[in-house]
Amino acid sequence: MVFYSFYVFSLFQKDLSFRYTNPSFESAVILSVFEVLNIVTILIFAGCKHLTISYNLDIIICSIIIFGLNYFIFIYKSRYKKIVEKCKGKKTSLKDIYFIFTIIYVIASIYIFIVVY
Repeated sequence: MVFYSFYVFSLFQKDLSFRYTNPSFESAVILSVFEVLNIVTILIFAGCKHLTISYNLDIIICSIIIFGLNYFIFIYKSRYKKIVEKCKGKKTSLKDIYFIFTIIYVIASIYIFIVVY
């Protein structure tokens, strides 16, 4: 959960630097996109058949469920503020390490999806 919190913190900080209107929402959307991408990659790699009429509908349903979970985990009752406060108190070198892990996670997720798909 520690890495997950820093992952959310890294996304939140990047969204602040781009001056989005609601960085917590954009962070939850980005987080959901990569989680769905990873789930779809695993399902394709495992050779699972679609659960509904088509893969597209599966992806849409999965996206809604994952975003709903991320909403209740991070945005509901401003829980992201607790994560931001906890992560701001950490050393800069630790923040840099987690930021590098975040970049690696994003690049690896995209690369593995492209290779598997």
